[in-house]
Amino acid sequence: MIKLVASDLDGTLLQNGAQALNPSIFPVIQKLQKKGIHFVAASGRQYWNLRNLFYKVQDDISYICEGGSMYVHNDQIHIPHMIDPSIVRSITEAVHRYRDCELTASCTDHMYIEGHTPSFTHHMCNIVKNDIMTVDDLLSIPGPVMKMAVYNPPEVDAVFQRYHALFSDVITVVHAGSGWVDFIPSGTDKGFALNAILEQMSISPDECMVFGDQWNDLPMLKLAGTSFAMANAAPGIADYCTGVTDSVEKELEKLL
Repeated sequence: MIKLVASDLDGTLLQNGAQALNPSIFPVIQKLQKKGIHFVAASGRQYWNLRNLFYKVQDDISYICEGGSMYVHNDQIHIPHMIDPSIVRSITEAVHRYRDCELTASCTDHMYIEGHTPSFTHHMCNIVKNDIMTVDDLLSIPGPVMKMAVYNPPEVDAVFQRYHALFSDVITVVHAGSGWVDFIPSGTDKGFALNAILEQMSISPDECMVFGDQWNDLPMLKLAGTSFAMANAAPGIADYCTGVTDSVEKELEKLL
């Protein structure tokens, strides 16, 4: 019996670059709740952004935010680890050296970006609608930092290979989809956060259903007893899942 459902957002619940949820998901979540099935939104997005996306049920669900660097359950915010300041500096200096990516740093108050590219600032503020602060240099932000990310959609695979080679021995470097590569503290990921919520609710992984499409979803897909890769998932993701689907809502309706 499924007692908890966790779903990724971008590429999973949010398809084709959408920045707003299909309203049909809200009554489905409410019906799941009435059946005793808890819903968890699991994303690389920030908590503030996720609450706004799930505005109709925002106080009734749990959140895995910032790629697992933060999770929120029963209105309690948990941040297991922060990135060591020396690693923040090393990543920032490397990005400045190569000069082919936009760089972000997520703190507990805001996401910080270097406001040198108006189109990227517009994208983050007005399309993605994150809570953004722009600075000239990310080395000047107050910190501490829970997640960093670089953005370069056309060259994201090469960018991932570069930063994985440079930093994977000191921090988790993961392909997050939609042009993003995330840096999150070692030992922290969506699976870690999901397992913490399951333990708090006394739910076993076998009683959990998960949806995802990218490599940063893999830890929670592997954790769950029932897991679905999206039909347009990154190559290889489906190999770790119990099923493939083109619609989260379709699979959730089967639970009802």
